[in-house]
Amino acid sequence: MIDGIWWLVILFAVIAALWLLAKSRGVKVGETIHINRLKA
Repeated sequence: MIDGIWWLVILFAVIAALWLLAKSRGVKVGETIHINRLKA
């Protein structure tokens, strides 16, 4: 049970880190994906 909880904690930490990174960049990644969809 402890292993499962630790996996959730690690997963949440990774998601939080990626979210903060995207937020600090102004979410430019989402804009590029949107542009690529318009070209397609």
